[in-house]
Amino acid sequence: MSINVFALPRIIQKGGNGTCLLFVAAVLIIIRSCSLPKTNHDAVLNIYTRYRQCIEQQFRYVSDQDIWRIARSVFYTCEQKTSFKTDGIKHFPARNKITYVLMPNNIKVRKCNVLTIGVGSDVTAEKFIRRTPLAKCHFYGTDPDSARNEDLYQEIGKFFPFAIGNATRKDIVELKGLNNIRFEIFVEHVELMEFLRDHVGMKPGWYIDLLLMDMHYGEYEVLQYFLRDGPIEKEKYTICQWNLDIHEPRSISERELFGNFVRRTAYEGRYIPLSDKHAKYYLINIEDSQCFNRYVNGILF
Repeated sequence: MSINVFALPRIIQKGGNGTCLLFVAAVLIIIRSCSLPKTNHDAVLNIYTRYRQCIEQQFRYVSDQDIWRIARSVFYTCEQKTSFKTDGIKHFPARNKITYVLMPNNIKVRKCNVLTIGVGSDVTAEKFIRRTPLAKCHFYGTDPDSARNEDLYQEIGKFFPFAIGNATRKDIVELKGLNNIRFEIFVEHVELMEFLRDHVGMKPGWYIDLLLMDMHYGEYEVLQYFLRDGPIEKEKYTICQWNLDIHEPRSISERELFGNFVRRTAYEGRYIPLSDKHAKYYLINIEDSQCFNRYVNGILF
């Protein structure tokens, strides 16, 4: 911002001493505002840029199919080299895993949604979340095994008896029965965007404040949905934070899908990707200003 200093004498002369003092004070405020330090958002972006560059450097000479082998150690190494303040992330233990959540940052949240894709006969984390400021959110859960999950999840929110995928179809899924014996059945799969739009009723511009995703290998079908220019963005949905369970790839193609997703996530810069030792990935949206103000500002960094 530029100030026309040659106009100051005429303005001061016109108004007398009181006007002079008021005007000088106003000018000092303007000058001071021009020299304020960078916003916290800028500071976060600087930290994340270093984190992202560290990841890109570690992956530079690694093929997509080999990223699975080193991804968690790379995230940990790069996290140690930056100024992450991860103690603000809440840990909610569930059966054989931990759910990671950032709480709202003293901001009134409207149209708040928590979505579980793959209830998995366990709503421990959702029950914890129901006792936090996120309790005001709408809760939605889906799982193809309605017999074991419908009554369980309806204590939390609205349940849908579907498997989620990249196409609406009837297909085989593997379920876990009594004594952890696995069996296969044909169930209805619903394409992810169709599910959000036509079943959950999400409108363009809506937010998913927290996504919990454990799809038992179905995740590989939809990883590309979450990248830039993917279906999520095209539908104008925004995800603020999400927990993603990645099952160990069974094929080269699944390794490549995972590697491409992780590499592009780091390159695009929308999400901060973090990981624990159990192949749980936690991604935080720092690109969207509403997500940033709700969950990141002053908490994560």
